[in-house]
Amino acid sequence: MFKDISESFSTVRLGKSLYLVKEGYKGLFIREGVEPLLSSQHPKTFHGRGAYASIPLSDFPDKRVIVKQYRHGGLWGRLAGDILWLNHRPLRELMNTEQALQRGVSTAEVIGTRIERLLWPFYRAELFSLEVSGTEDLIEFLTRHPAEELMGLKKGLITQIAQAVRKMHDAGLYHADLHLKNILLQGLETRPRRASGGQVGDRAPTRYSPDALPSGIKVYIIDLDKSTIFERLSMTKRMDNLLRLERSVEKFKAWQNCPGLISKTDKLRFLRAYLGEEGDWKPLVRRFATGHALHRFWWRLLRAMGWNLY
Repeated sequence: MFKDISESFSTVRLGKSLYLVKEGYKGLFIREGVEPLLSSQHPKTFHGRGAYASIPLSDFPDKRVIVKQYRHGGLWGRLAGDILWLNHRPLRELMNTEQALQRGVSTAEVIGTRIERLLWPFYRAELFSLEVSGTEDLIEFLTRHPAEELMGLKKGLITQIAQAVRKMHDAGLYHADLHLKNILLQGLETRPRRASGGQVGDRAPTRYSPDALPSGIKVYIIDLDKSTIFERLSMTKRMDNLLRLERSVEKFKAWQNCPGLISKTDKLRFLRAYLGEEGDWKPLVRRFATGHALHRFWWRLLRAMGWNLY
């Protein structure tokens, strides 16, 4: 596995831990160690599904690093927690991210990972990536702006998001967890959202005029854990990935009880922007317009029980 790592990364062994560090950041990890980076005293920022430590870098005053500690999700996560085994999960995410950046995909840059060996074949791991400043994920954006503002902005945003997903697919990247929280918008003039001790910080959303999409908006797609890079992504895999994103949209609508916020017309607009001038989008509509009846029932049940779907 190590032989596939880009030449821009160095391998460092310290005690039971193995580090893979990007050139230019090696001294930071060796000199300061990883423990200060893992301190619970650091403020947390929301990044994809979770809230992770956001830490200023002493050597790079204009940069912050996000520390992602790998954990299992769901019921299994309650049992195994942060204990991993065998599958080289952090190395795969590091390589996927590096290849995606080289192929022109806008994502967060990974600068290193640590693997702490336990009793074979078990280990713990962290991933260190540069924070993409001034961003908010799509869940945050949709929940923090009034509906009348969203109606004026969403046409342009849908086009930009569709083009970003198309660029990712053209690069051969199949995102295993493509959902609204893993899509970031940069350039919306909002203050960084922070959490301390797991509590969400306040943010005052900027108000926009209808149909006045701010210039300079950039779309990032993050969290390439478990993703796969192919030489060429087939239409079947592309549609499977788009359906994963569409299910995330339906989940959000059920959670927020806002069925009209993202309409069928919006979904068609997304498909047309994704395909551009290359293909006929109409044959794909039936495949894209799934009902999610069972999922809807489950989401609404969890919502009625007071569970947070995110």
